[in-house]
Amino acid sequence: MKTRLVAYTLFSAMLAISACQTTDPDAAVKAKNKETMQAILGAFGNHTPDALDALIVADYIEHTPDPWVKSKGLAGLKESLQASIAMMPDFKVKINYMIAEGDIVMAHYTWSGTNTGSVEGMPATGKAVSVDGVDVARFKDGKGVEHWGYFDMGKMMDQLGMTWSPSQAAPAQN
Repeated sequence: MKTRLVAYTLFSAMLAISACQTTDPDAAVKAKNKETMQAILGAFGNHTPDALDALIVADYIEHTPDPWVKSKGLAGLKESLQASIAMMPDFKVKINYMIAEGDIVMAHYTWSGTNTGSVEGMPATGKAVSVDGVDVARFKDGKGVEHWGYFDMGKMMDQLGMTWSPSQAAPAQN
């Protein structure tokens, strides 16, 4: 009986040690950063630019700027969101999945809506679009500080029946 008790105690101790070694010490930070990323994409989907003030630092660095936006940092992001709202007042953002590693969160999303507003002087088409995108953001102290992204502008313009080339866009701003 003593042998079984000792073996069981050793086995329990090994499981406890194993659990401690596989526990992610950054799990709480990753969860908070994912929550913030979800809130940022939610601000886009809910068309609430001012909600971004609590989620992103004012001087965040945009590595993939909107080619039509002249402002930098948070002001530029809000300007980009406002232009999107004007172009597609019914657009929605659906998060397909998110992953976090360290201070980085990556989100794959689907952007969908109907073009009822002009796009940089091009008239509204009334056509619906559905385009996937990927956002990668770095967080510090629970706020977004850097962003890289991919959105298939060509696919969106094709769905709208419009032609567009990157050379029509303003030069990238850093």
